[in-house]
Amino acid sequence: MKVKTIVIIIFIILILNIFMNVFVIKKPKAQETRFIYVDNAFYPHRDGSPEYPLASIQEAIDKANDGDTIYVFGGSYTENLIINKKLKLWGSVERGDTIIDSRFDVRYFVQITAEQVEFQSFTITDTRDILTSPIGALLGIKASNVVVQSNNINHSNAYGIYVDPISNGNFISGNNINDTKNGIVISSSFNNDIVDNTLSNCTDSAIYLFSCSNNRIYENVLFDNLIGIKISDSTNTNVSNNTITASDLYGIFMDNNRLDIINNNILYDNMGYGMYLNLFDGEIFENNFDNNSRGITLAGSNCKIYDNYISNSTGTGIYTISSSHSHIIYLNKLIDNSKNAQEYGSNLWYNSMLEKGNYWSDYEGVDLMPDGIGDGIGDTYYVQGRILDKYPIGFFTSPPDRPSNPNPSDLQENVGLEITLQVTVSDPDEDELTAYFYRGDTNTLIKPDAIVKNIPSGQKANFTFIQGFDTAFTWYVIVNDSKLENKSETWIFTTRSAPPDNKPPIVRPGGPYTGVVNYPVSFDGSESYDPDGNIVFYRWNFGDGTSEILSDTPSHAYLTPGVHNVILTVVDNDRTCTTNTTTVTIYGSTYNINPISDAGGPYTGKVTDLVVFDGSKSYDEDGTIQNYTWDFNDGTTGYGQITTHNFASAGTFVVTLTVTDNYGGKNSAFTQVTVQSATDDQSPGFEIILTISVILLILLWKRRRL
Repeated sequence: MKVKTIVIIIFIILILNIFMNVFVIKKPKAQETRFIYVDNAFYPHRDGSPEYPLASIQEAIDKANDGDTIYVFGGSYTENLIINKKLKLWGSVERGDTIIDSRFDVRYFVQITAEQVEFQSFTITDTRDILTSPIGALLGIKASNVVVQSNNINHSNAYGIYVDPISNGNFISGNNINDTKNGIVISSSFNNDIVDNTLSNCTDSAIYLFSCSNNRIYENVLFDNLIGIKISDSTNTNVSNNTITASDLYGIFMDNNRLDIINNNILYDNMGYGMYLNLFDGEIFENNFDNNSRGITLAGSNCKIYDNYISNSTGTGIYTISSSHSHIIYLNKLIDNSKNAQEYGSNLWYNSMLEKGNYWSDYEGVDLMPDGIGDGIGDTYYVQGRILDKYPIGFFTSPPDRPSNPNPSDLQENVGLEITLQVTVSDPDEDELTAYFYRGDTNTLIKPDAIVKNIPSGQKANFTFIQGFDTAFTWYVIVNDSKLENKSETWIFTTRSAPPDNKPPIVRPGGPYTGVVNYPVSFDGSESYDPDGNIVFYRWNFGDGTSEILSDTPSHAYLTPGVHNVILTVVDNDRTCTTNTTTVTIYGSTYNINPISDAGGPYTGKVTDLVVFDGSKSYDEDGTIQNYTWDFNDGTTGYGQITTHNFASAGTFVVTLTVTDNYGGKNSAFTQVTVQSATDDQSPGFEIILTISVILLILLWKRRRL
């Protein structure tokens, strides 16, 4: 009986030993960034891999983690999306367009509620006219720092894109929006950029901002809309380099705005007004108007209107209403309008400080000073109704010579994509000229900035821009001496053939950076590059509600101390967009008290056991601790005020805790952990138990023989 009991005990000990060695608690692996694929074609099995993609975009969103990328194959997806995580969604990766077309009446077909989402290359449409909310949208943005790039958004009785008042700092670029009520609507928001979009056939406004501030509308193309750009009750809006044509009512309509800048826009063939501006303390300059009902209609006060080119208006070039006053209107060129200008308010039609007025095509005076040499100003005032221009500019000199010697030459083939157009310009009686580079197929400027000024007579004018593959491009140049102009022949060249693929640009924002309140911090993104082309657009979001575009090395001063996330977005010549983030730490002054680190301990544990480390006694006298980093002295690192770690081997380890405060100050402390072998207090191993069992059995056997 005793022998049987001993055998049972030995068997139980063996089972417990095996259980403790097999079933051990393992440390969870760190979450990794994933790529999830979606394709609504038939697959026998689906796990989100390229071989077995998921069937639903929303399913992929629900299964994704922050930072993941979702690739969606072409096809029609009948679903509504809520993007509530920091994700990159890329449609149309293969087999044509990725089309989102809902069968359910919701306010937004696609709704983005998480910050720093990137959404590009999708088609969103309402072919069945499901959307009934007059303030609904095919795409709704209810978060900040979102990138919406290169999408097709069309056919809706409501909005194309809507940016909610809680959303700021968004980047809407390269989208094609067609056949909606309003194309892009932004409400009570700031620091958004609307760049390089094409908007057409909107039954209300292509772009509509109200109660907003510090937004940019840059380099968009708008045509066949009721109103091109409508902005009301807003401040500090920059409207630049846009092309607006065939609007039924207004190209640009502003009502009760302040401090807006309207620069370098092209407005032509608008059946209504080019611009209606109820604007205060703004600037309107270097815009080009042609063949509109009116060029500019002015209400408001205290604006500067200068260097605009207004021609062929069927009504009036510049029209001021009775309530307008104190505008300064100068250096504008008003040519061949039905009426060059009409004044019904109280405004000044020349700049007395510069002694410059406007260029009037109907001015019949001469420019002959007493010595017979002209100064470019008419010898008599320009007077028309209530308009008085003391310094009129008229037809006083011979026109420039016809531009010649084009490069690329006429009919040249296989021209690279980064193209520098070049012509020779000259004038018999002017020292400096201005050249305008036009497209031959549309008779519009190649780009709004395709104007080269201050060219010495007899020298070459150059303009560089990017063109696509396999393109036949026609162009000509108009040279202007500030009074007269001449047009070149129309030339043509073709660009080289397209490569098979495009690689996205690489974004390197530099940093991390440091600085002091109210002093500029220099940022450097110049190491960003495009593996198979070049970067054509930079956009910095400084993390404090402000941003800057175009420069790769901007400077920015912060008003408050702290750590700011800085986001750099770049676009390459194939309109592919990529973003990356860095940080800048701003100190309240040049002095910071470093934090105090307390690692706790000493600690004890066993191999494979989780040891809890506590740094909660660490503190910072003049701020807060932002980061806790633990070095466990076994090649691994942990993070957090309280963390856990298991050691793979026995021994004594020195553990280091480094803390970082909100001004970047650091401090380290050390502690010790003693790790015992996992077998130190466990039952004997199998070999020992087996040996003891054999000895006991032998002793019992001998005893029975005695």
